[in-house]
Amino acid sequence: MFYPSIHSASRACLAATGIVVYLLAVPGWLGAMPSFARQTSLGCQACHNSVPRLGAAGEEFLWRGFRAGGDNGEPSHAWDGKNLFDLVSLRLISSADHASFQIPPAGIADSAVHVPRLLGLSVAGNLWQSAGIWLDGDYDFSQQKPLFHIQRGFVVIHDLGPPGVAHIKLGLFEHGFLLPLQPRQLLDGHTEPRVAQSTPSYTTRWGNTPLAYAHKFYGLTAGVDSTADDFNWVVGQGSMLHHEGDDGVALYGRPWGPASGFIYQLGMVQAQRVDSESDRLDAYAVLRYDFQLANGTRWQTTVFQYHANHAALAVLPLNGSSVKADNGDTSIQRTGFGFHAAWDRYELEGVYVMDRMDEPQFNNAALSDGTWELQAGGYSLQGLWHYRDDTVIFARIDSMSPGGLRYLPTAVDAAQTQINNWQGVLGLGGRYYWRETIMLGAGVYLSQTPRANPWPAVLGGGIHPSANHTDYFKLLLDVIF
Repeated sequence: MFYPSIHSASRACLAATGIVVYLLAVPGWLGAMPSFARQTSLGCQACHNSVPRLGAAGEEFLWRGFRAGGDNGEPSHAWDGKNLFDLVSLRLISSADHASFQIPPAGIADSAVHVPRLLGLSVAGNLWQSAGIWLDGDYDFSQQKPLFHIQRGFVVIHDLGPPGVAHIKLGLFEHGFLLPLQPRQLLDGHTEPRVAQSTPSYTTRWGNTPLAYAHKFYGLTAGVDSTADDFNWVVGQGSMLHHEGDDGVALYGRPWGPASGFIYQLGMVQAQRVDSESDRLDAYAVLRYDFQLANGTRWQTTVFQYHANHAALAVLPLNGSSVKADNGDTSIQRTGFGFHAAWDRYELEGVYVMDRMDEPQFNNAALSDGTWELQAGGYSLQGLWHYRDDTVIFARIDSMSPGGLRYLPTAVDAAQTQINNWQGVLGLGGRYYWRETIMLGAGVYLSQTPRANPWPAVLGGGIHPSANHTDYFKLLLDVIF
């Protein structure tokens, strides 16, 4: 079936007309002059080794509150305060996607075209000598919701002490900016997986979150009095250092100065406790080392640790309701290792993540023999080939061994059907940059999850929710003004 967005034809005409008029009116501006280039009078390649990936100079520009240079007598490149429009960027995304899944009746195909799908607005720049701001949000036409959603809003205070040693970022932002496979470096997809409004909630669209960073535990809830429809987190949803935006603070820098290859990050994320209305603070630490080999290969190695206190409640789904564990909430610890290597026209990056949860306890003897796996792991590996200066081809493989609830108690499910099945996705695609700020992307994602494993009959039976989605194709046009 084909479901175009409402008024998509008229939107397509308006969008196409607007882009053509804009290109004719301001020739060349899109080629190398987005907002940061306008502020600094530097070309895009000054910060990007290959769009959209930042090079070392680009990372320093981002970390130092959007100011390039300025130390040791170097010239300072930052906003001159004369034109407010130099701080503003607009983003227009249009997309077409096609997904196949197996919710009975089997063999459903769902397609959608959104022109435009998303309109984004950002304001960012160095407003003071030692501080910069970033604020961005978007309106998602595909959701048909009259709401402008704020994605990020933060302040960067740079160079607290000697140059490069310590910077502070405060507000709503992506805390995993030192890690490989960052969300905004990936082909834009649905940020979170889509699920069908059914019981159980079958996945019908994958998000763009690598499975290594995803939620991995079945049988955990965010603390609501859940039913069988929502008794677990959406396994595969981005979390803990790989999320579009979380409130918090981060202290980061190069402890031995700008020339050092060591980079540290210490941070705290504000979230809500599951056992009360009060907030909790998650703590994390990241350490990265950058170096270059004799043959010119650039290498980054990253290790990280994240601790989420009072993060979830363990529950057992029983006859349309759920029973919470008697020992209260559970904390989750995340440990990971990642790398990124670049040489010639190739890049390879990957990450392995291990998560651990506390053991749930149930005082009822009939419920206490349920099987829980307290550890879960996953890896994601992506290779990129810069076929030409304007063309990138990528391949990505994701694998996850979920934890949490493995078997229901025998009193509930005598068949002992496994719940936390292995999941995998293979992705292939590419990006073509007509200009540095006009990108056409395409990707196909194929499920590797075994479909022979069923869902427990006591929970509704049928195909396992994680194996429901079989393939997904996406075509994307991304324009930044």
